[in-house]
Amino acid sequence: MSISLLPELENIIDGIFKTEVNPEFRLILSAAPHPEFSISLLQRSLKITQEPPKGIKSNMIKVYGAKSEFTTVDQDRSFRKAVFGLAWFHTLVIERKKFRTLGWNVKYTFNDSDYSVCEDLIANYLGRTEEGKVIDETYDKKQPIPWEAIQYLIAQCNYGGRVTDDRDRKLIDVYSKEIFNDNLIAPEKWRPYGTEELKYHYPADEQNTKVDPIALFSPEFFYETIANDMEDNDKPLAFGQHVNAEINSQVIESSETLMSILTLTPQKTSGGEDGGASGPSALIADLQEKLPEFIDLYSLKQKLRGDDNPLNVVLLQEI
Repeated sequence: MSISLLPELENIIDGIFKTEVNPEFRLILSAAPHPEFSISLLQRSLKITQEPPKGIKSNMIKVYGAKSEFTTVDQDRSFRKAVFGLAWFHTLVIERKKFRTLGWNVKYTFNDSDYSVCEDLIANYLGRTEEGKVIDETYDKKQPIPWEAIQYLIAQCNYGGRVTDDRDRKLIDVYSKEIFNDNLIAPEKWRPYGTEELKYHYPADEQNTKVDPIALFSPEFFYETIANDMEDNDKPLAFGQHVNAEINSQVIESSETLMSILTLTPQKTSGGEDGGASGPSALIADLQEKLPEFIDLYSLKQKLRGDDNPLNVVLLQEI
């Protein structure tokens, strides 16, 4: 609906409620934030917002939770593995923003539509079927999967279409090449590069199953297995990051949380007979008393000059 139609919508709503309305009647609107959205319409509505999930596990669960069944393709086992790889790729590029400038040089708004387009793309290359027949007449099961084309379309066209920084483009290209290759659909359980000691592997043991894999390995199976077995806490190795990058992101996130709390705290201080000494001034004085004694770094270096004791070297570095 266009923004210009919102005043008309309000008139319609007013007309509806002037008549007798069923108590169970509800009007539900979904909208993206917009500066010209009707304030009066917002004030008279109950507002529900959906926050995007945080963490690899939550994002993977969201991807599979949105599916009732997999797209029917000729190479169904390879497709299920490719979907898992795409879900992993989608999760990484979204969650990497938590590292701020250590994750992406520019903030990007990757979303579910990027994932959906890429899943359809992979389905086409793996022989999408309709009523038991392959739709693409040029499809040949005997030919190898064109991974280079898939890598390019995902990293340079679909997701990469949002990427503007050259180094970010190189990064997303590395991700696509590490994930979308023959190892992804190998008989063994695929495991993301660098996560050998973590529980991020492909959950289905398709090589040893004796029942119908299409019926067994449904989106519900992946949803439940990921929810029960995958790592709860994201490790920096999953993103190819050093542990210091995680520390930095946690410090920034904690600072932002504290700043948000401070903005909600009343700023008025009650004055008393001591002229407000129990307020910020008293707090500052108390903190000053607790500060450790000042260390004269120059004098300490002179004192330890020529001493190669490792403990003293570390002491100077920490100071």
